[in-house]
Amino acid sequence: MLNRLFLLLIVLAAAAGGTVFWWLQHPLTLAHDEVEVSVEPGTPVREIVRLWHDAGVEDKPLYLYEWFRWSGDAKRIRAGSYLVARGATPRDLLDKMVRGDEELESVHIIDGWTIKQMRAAHAAAPNLKPMTAAMTDA
Repeated sequence: MLNRLFLLLIVLAAAAGGTVFWWLQHPLTLAHDEVEVSVEPGTPVREIVRLWHDAGVEDKPLYLYEWFRWSGDAKRIRAGSYLVARGATPRDLLDKMVRGDEELESVHIIDGWTIKQMRAAHAAAPNLKPMTAAMTDA
């Protein structure tokens, strides 16, 4: 009887491990072709998962949270703006955030512009934070 119970536990553990392995290789379900999220410094892992879910990653948030936690890389996630496209797996998503593989934005600054013009160009960029908005032009 004890041998059968032990065998059943081994089979269940193997099935659970196989399911996790399959999920990690399977593409994420996205609401759009591309999903973008900005992670601020110090954001907890649970909040990062919520941000991805709210942005359009339709996989169960609990699965993503547990993957981030159990992978051992949750504390290595870097702040930044990240973009995932269709075909990305949960492993790809975590690797991108750990590497800091961010989506970059650009602002063109023309030679001869005043500080006021540069700040206006920065403020007009859709995905950049206007951190200089409270500063004076002097």
